[in-house]
Amino acid sequence: MTAIKHILAFAALTVGLSFQCEAAYTIPKFRINQYYDSNAVLQRGVTLPICGTADWGRTITVTFNGLTKTTTANIETSKTDEGEGRWSVDFPAINAAGGQYMLTATDGTTTLTATNITVGDVWLVSGQSNAYYPIERFADAEEWLKDADYPNIRFIEATENHFEWQLNKNEWKISSAATAGKCSAMGFFFARSLQKTVNVPMGVVIAATDGSLITEWMPNCTSSKDHYTKMINNYLEPIPPFPLKGVLWYQGESDGMFGFSGEYPTRLTEMIQNWRSIWNNQNLPFIVPQLPFYGAYGQWCDIRLAQNKVAATVPGVYVVPTLDIGDLADIHPPRKPELGARMSVFARKYIYGETGLYPEGPILKSWEVNPSNAREILLHFDANGGIVSKDGATLRGFQMGGDYFGQVNKKYYDASVRLVDSTTIAVTPTEQYLNPPFVVRYGCNNLDANAVNFCDAAGSPAAAFSTADFVPPDAPTHQHDWQLTASGDTLTATCANDGCTAGTPTFSIGGATTKVYDGTALKASLVGTDFAALTDSELGMLEYYKDGVKLAGAPVEVGTYEARVAVDHDNVIYLLKRTLTITPGKPSVVFSID
Repeated sequence: MTAIKHILAFAALTVGLSFQCEAAYTIPKFRINQYYDSNAVLQRGVTLPICGTADWGRTITVTFNGLTKTTTANIETSKTDEGEGRWSVDFPAINAAGGQYMLTATDGTTTLTATNITVGDVWLVSGQSNAYYPIERFADAEEWLKDADYPNIRFIEATENHFEWQLNKNEWKISSAATAGKCSAMGFFFARSLQKTVNVPMGVVIAATDGSLITEWMPNCTSSKDHYTKMINNYLEPIPPFPLKGVLWYQGESDGMFGFSGEYPTRLTEMIQNWRSIWNNQNLPFIVPQLPFYGAYGQWCDIRLAQNKVAATVPGVYVVPTLDIGDLADIHPPRKPELGARMSVFARKYIYGETGLYPEGPILKSWEVNPSNAREILLHFDANGGIVSKDGATLRGFQMGGDYFGQVNKKYYDASVRLVDSTTIAVTPTEQYLNPPFVVRYGCNNLDANAVNFCDAAGSPAAAFSTADFVPPDAPTHQHDWQLTASGDTLTATCANDGCTAGTPTFSIGGATTKVYDGTALKASLVGTDFAALTDSELGMLEYYKDGVKLAGAPVEVGTYEARVAVDHDNVIYLLKRTLTITPGKPSVVFSID
């Protein structure tokens, strides 16, 4: 309850600031916040802070899910009118999805009733026009709406100055052929795809507007002239602390067009932190479509790379590749069904924990200059089933340049690409006068509608990237949680974690058991999807210890020792320890992993 009070206090502050910018407003009446009203989808598994407005000092009684709670409308919303008040009561989490709930609230004079409320997962769709752009504005709307009757998908749209106490409030709508045309196309297709798999009700809250800069989505109002910022704040103010499952954030076009790409990583990071604070959820996920190709906006490449930086440094942010589903002639690319479905796979993998999904396409793991050719850069990828050209042609969409290294030309040139093996490509500049060292980037040439064809064997496309911004992963993408069994000189390690993709790697230590290992070599055969590419360079030297003290060589006397070898896998060091007992006969061996 304390956390909610802090959130409401913050909301009260921002509302007060907004009133300083514009004095005209509708005097509040006794109301339930529209996000808890009839047909609403409420977030499962979290405390529900049901709230509304009433005359100051009124006693409010709320009944929901078999419980009744009483509070007073004494949360101040504006210092300009002492008659205004907010009320809020916390109801326990409902873990089971579905159901049909009724909510009633009374101030002693009037009783309000909200019906047909259900419980599931709620997603906030926000950003600029591509976020909210409704189905009805697309040429394929009639065809799309033939598959729109989903009673468990519901949506509500925030609008400018859409405060919770306004009389003309928006309402939750149940998805159907008659209503879904008003829904965000991206949000609808995301919810439809996800609901079919997760099988819980989906709520879509739409708060987005045309051409907005990211700074305009940070709740503030510092000047009476700052009308646009105040307007954006008004989209958000009625919503928190209404609980969410996550955020779909489609924005950045305006920041790129107006030359703000350099500040974008900092601004997006700050906005995410700000929203997580407002919603009192430091783990609130953000699914971010990487900007697709459009026109000749080269700065959009910088926004794409900025989105990568944020995803690499801020937990719970996921960038969705879109280079293959843009439209050079349409700033609102029409392939929204594919975008929504693709975003839903990211949610299924990273938020719902579904295994066996690889929506990211090839992911850059490392790069190096070819030791035998200084003009060739080798890029190493993690690619599901290997690297593939989508159309069977030579891989394209790669460029090389030197601006990161301060070269005078500060230009990028198309590069030629050759496939080295299933996980490695070699990139060479076609411009003969370009001298190393080089930066390699992908997905930045907007002048060709078919500029990219780089994907994995399952058809998932790669996102735009640059070696200049490359941040290698500092943690594995999976958890092993090994369970070990030993038989003779063979150790079998089985991943016991439900989310593990490692398979069953087997460490086979070579050599006859009648011999004492000399510490100069260790051969290992590793089986399993995560260990298939493990090389000898990732295996450390075998070392021996007696009572915690490292020996200069291999043990030769009867006794109990500890043999250790480090395995560097996915930037994590796994320390293999073997207890070695030398007896007059054969030594017995058992391994464990720390």
